[in-house]
Amino acid sequence: MNGQFLDGRPLTPARNADLIGSGLNVPAGSRIVGLPINPAAAVGGALKPGDGIDVIAIPNQQRTATAADDNPPASQTIGRDVLVVGLRTEQGTAFDRNDPGLAASGNKPTSILLAIPEIDEGKYSAAIASSTFLLALSTD
Repeated sequence: MNGQFLDGRPLTPARNADLIGSGLNVPAGSRIVGLPINPAAAVGGALKPGDGIDVIAIPNQQRTATAADDNPPASQTIGRDVLVVGLRTEQGTAFDRNDPGLAASGNKPTSILLAIPEIDEGKYSAAIASSTFLLALSTD
């Protein structure tokens, strides 16, 4: 097709986390997941690839069906010192705060790519369906 943009993925014989663009070494056995974020709840939008974060799932009562007199589910930490692989804009493009074009357009990160242990996939998928997320920069 003329004029169609191609990135490296369709031309590569194997899936490779490096193609996401961060150039980070993703731990073996990890899965990369994307979480929707609000920059204010993601260290003010100051995160960057390579950071380690704690991921806190806060149940969203609009997403979870609970009776009025039920106790709402509690927030829980679903990941500790999780590797940030990348940030994405609403259009799905890589977010780079140093890109003058992004700064001029007012784009903000709306999702974050994380490398999580394969065993945690279920926790993250359940949380995506029912929660919003608070991200805290790990200091360890």
